[in-house]
Amino acid sequence: MPIPLPIETERLLVRPFAPEPDARAMAEIYCDPEVMRFIPGGALADEKAVRSLLERYADAQDRQGFSSWAVVERRTGRLIGDVGLGIFKPTGDIELGLHPHARLLGARVRERGGESLSDCGAGPSRRIEDRRRRRSGERGVAARP
Repeated sequence: MPIPLPIETERLLVRPFAPEPDARAMAEIYCDPEVMRFIPGGALADEKAVRSLLERYADAQDRQGFSSWAVVERRTGRLIGDVGLGIFKPTGDIELGLHPHARLLGARVRERGGESLSDCGAGPSRRIEDRRRRRSGERGVAARP
């Protein structure tokens, strides 16, 4: 079942990417080594590589009914990151991913982006829950859904 878009919260709008117009704003994020430091493959090389990635997101949305989507700050209309669902290849699990603009966003916006997807029936991935537990000092691993 496809995730219905757009998703709106009080402050954010989650919508499909438009590869051509969104590539420049997302290059600030996807080409930033700090933002992409934990992402396999790291930062992208340039705006052309970002546009190609956004085109793959559109294809995945059509094929699977989910992908990564643009996060827009409603007050300003500014594209400030992405949030979405992807398939973690080693396990086949569906996981939640977020890439906020490093200079604009803190943990609260990341949390709200995840909450908006949870409201649509998508929960956090097991890996995200495991990381949260390690940071808080909890023991054990998250149960599979």
